[in-house]
Amino acid sequence: MKILTASQAKDMDLQTIKKGISEDTLIEQAAYSVFEVVAELRPLKVLCVAGAGNNGADSICTARILANNSIYADILPAAPGKNKSSGYIKQMEIAQNFNVNIVEDKDTDYDSYDIIVDGITGTGFKGPMDTETAAIADKINNSRATVIAIDIPTGIDSDTALADEHAIFADITVTFSVVKIGHLLYPGCRHCGKIKVADISIDKSYLDSITRYLITADTGKALLPRRYGDSNKYSYGRVLILASSRLYPGAGILNAIGAFRSGAGLVKLITPSDSSDVLSHEPGIIYRQLNKPNFEISDLKEVEQDIKNSDVVLIGSGMGRNCDDFIKGTFELLTPEQKIVTDADAIAVINSIQTSGLQIIITPHTGEMQRIYKNLKNNVFEVEEYAASKNITVMLKDSVTVITDSKKTYINTLGSSALSKGGSGDLLAGITAGFAAQGLDLLQSAVLASYVTYKTAALLAQEMTEYSVSPLLIANNIYKALKELSEK
Repeated sequence: MKILTASQAKDMDLQTIKKGISEDTLIEQAAYSVFEVVAELRPLKVLCVAGAGNNGADSICTARILANNSIYADILPAAPGKNKSSGYIKQMEIAQNFNVNIVEDKDTDYDSYDIIVDGITGTGFKGPMDTETAAIADKINNSRATVIAIDIPTGIDSDTALADEHAIFADITVTFSVVKIGHLLYPGCRHCGKIKVADISIDKSYLDSITRYLITADTGKALLPRRYGDSNKYSYGRVLILASSRLYPGAGILNAIGAFRSGAGLVKLITPSDSSDVLSHEPGIIYRQLNKPNFEISDLKEVEQDIKNSDVVLIGSGMGRNCDDFIKGTFELLTPEQKIVTDADAIAVINSIQTSGLQIIITPHTGEMQRIYKNLKNNVFEVEEYAASKNITVMLKDSVTVITDSKKTYINTLGSSALSKGGSGDLLAGITAGFAAQGLDLLQSAVLASYVTYKTAALLAQEMTEYSVSPLLIANNIYKALKELSEK
């Protein structure tokens, strides 16, 4: 599924209108989609709140359709004195011709309604909310009614998901044809409730040029590497993992198990200190330790041939912050044919590395991203900008994960608190490396790895609760998500 910005959604509407489908038709179809959601809840009394734009027109039209189908509905204009869109004006005239009741805020008992339809600002909101709108929004939030937002709740920025302090909390959001960024990221998604995407007569050829995607099971299925009967371990790639330290011996173990269980043919883990427990979890992993607390620049001679013999190198997990020279030296040994998964402590040196000509993905959480890109405010546009500036792929791990190579961007909304535990990122980096070894590019590898990891966590949480899921449990059960994808 594609993801739009507010301006793209507006352009798509305009392109549709230019091709002969009138604005009135789009308003009517949008309103009927909202009507169907409202009617399914069997309300006795509905309040349709209407702002000055076409979001308000949709709300007014919804009230008229409800009333015409014997469901009591009132219209509350929420923008008196403001410039009204032509759609608003026309829909209000039609509603009056149908004798739909129009009320004023000062006379409205919000608690008397079963459902309130929020059609105040829609995707055009950029904040802050004006005093009058904020007062109405507060009354809606404080009411006992079920709230259904048209397109996006009032007070949510459709492009950034930032929420005004008075932003409406909807129980259901009905959006049209395509989701927007504000539906997916926090805090906006917390205000949207259940999102229903209604299909209306937009020109879908517009979506051909859109390069932002929502990750779904279909996304994962399309990317899943094929396994062949006539194959051997070298058919599925060689992963080298340079990770861990005396303080963090478990990081590399999770890297290696993730790479192995996701299907890489050969996985080699080299650690400075003892992480030999990896063999008790998966004896098929090749393991070597260097018998020291941390990696040092002098260790490059020891691992140089291992680096050269690898298709994918994963570096950084659990290394500690005193290995910069070793990390930089490793990058100097890499070739354009190799793929590099850069995790945790290795991310901190990425700005001092020549990245041009190399295949690199970095896998930061928000704190790590802010250390290398201090102006991070929006988790989509600015991450795309950073990826373009460094010519790399970025997987920004958060409650909603953003993956981009600046040309294409994918958003994963499957994250949960089951993943909010130390080691989850190490496992994800390892699974990414495993898929990269099997022939996927780094963007594809990260997209599939995030889906498989998050989906497995969700499946385990259904059985065990989100409290009890651990990275090792996810690693041992990723076959569940892989099996679902292979059977779809």
